[in-house]
Amino acid sequence: LIHMIFKTINFLRFLRRIKYGKIIQLLLVLVVLWLFALVSGMSPSVTRAVVMFSLVAIGKYSNRINSLFNVVAGSALLLLIYNPLYLIDLGFQLSYAAVISILLWQPFFHKFYFTKNKIIVYFTDIVLVSLAAQLGVIPLMLLYFKQLPTLFLLANLVVIPLATLVLILGIICLFLNFTIPIISVWIGKIISFLVSIMNAYIHVLASFKDFILKDITFTTPMAILLYMLIFLGIYWVYKPSKLRFSFFLGMLLLFQTTTFYLVYETSKSSEMIIYNNKPSLISIKENNQLNFFSDDSLIALNKNIKAYQVAHFNLKTNYYPLENVLYFKSKKILIIDSSGIYNLKTKPDLVVLTQNTKINLNRLIAYNQPKMIVADKTNSYFTIKRWKETCLKNKIPFHAVAEKGFYKME
Repeated sequence: LIHMIFKTINFLRFLRRIKYGKIIQLLLVLVVLWLFALVSGMSPSVTRAVVMFSLVAIGKYSNRINSLFNVVAGSALLLLIYNPLYLIDLGFQLSYAAVISILLWQPFFHKFYFTKNKIIVYFTDIVLVSLAAQLGVIPLMLLYFKQLPTLFLLANLVVIPLATLVLILGIICLFLNFTIPIISVWIGKIISFLVSIMNAYIHVLASFKDFILKDITFTTPMAILLYMLIFLGIYWVYKPSKLRFSFFLGMLLLFQTTTFYLVYETSKSSEMIIYNNKPSLISIKENNQLNFFSDDSLIALNKNIKAYQVAHFNLKTNYYPLENVLYFKSKKILIIDSSGIYNLKTKPDLVVLTQNTKINLNRLIAYNQPKMIVADKTNSYFTIKRWKETCLKNKIPFHAVAEKGFYKME
């Protein structure tokens, strides 16, 4: 949106024909951008974008077009000096990925201007900028959100013009409020109507959930390689040659090979996890088999299960009720619930205590000598505290899921 504001003001070329017109245009850009930031509440994402485009505007109107990337880098440096933690902030990463992608693709935008009609050019810009920005953030969206929207163009073609109009009318309304309040009231009603249209349109698009590609497994190495693939593609487009195209194809092959390798490594790994979940939830993954154990009737809707499935390339999943004894590799896992019933001859490697079970833990340890005892999230704080003291006295490792997070056995 801020980029479109910048482009909109840039259309006011008549200002350059008057004395000091170039400076006036620059000041107008800066004033509108920072007014937008103030009106929107100076949120971190908007502030970052405004700082970025303010410096871009200064560089552009200083006739230093070739230094736009340095300007963007300078704005990032200023923000990181102010707060170094911005580097790991998702909004910061998405903002700069989108802007850098737009700047990289912008030299090719003119090839898609088939007319000089400013309205058509304006909407063409929306499409091109949206595509360029989306290409820049795709690896991050796949990495963090595991999904990819496909209706972003339909959304931007309506939302960006309406939002720009609302912004312009909002600034006018703000000034008229102190001079001609009656007109300001009517403009306010128009703004309210436009916002309602925009919200209704977004609501309609959001209802088409099948157009969002969800549950896409994507890892950090895949994101890095995809960015390298995108930049090599841009490198080839700037100056096509067989060598550059070979680099692009080589990176594409490396990306595919890495993906196949990660799928293979994931498929042959084995692990058991006791989740920080209530009711009790245990998963056992052995090669391509992924089994979940729980007494929850809605187990398939559990967010922990969905996250685990996506992280492991959506392996085939089976659901079973929680049993008293489970086996993982050559190890025996004893699960004791509220009934407190268990076989003294079980001799487990791991004991899982659930539902504040009423057992004599000292006797269990004496008879079975387990290598590890785990208390899941279904137990109370005081019960866990008592068990912890007992395990410490008997020198048995103890893991409270509610305190330390999930427990994993490999």
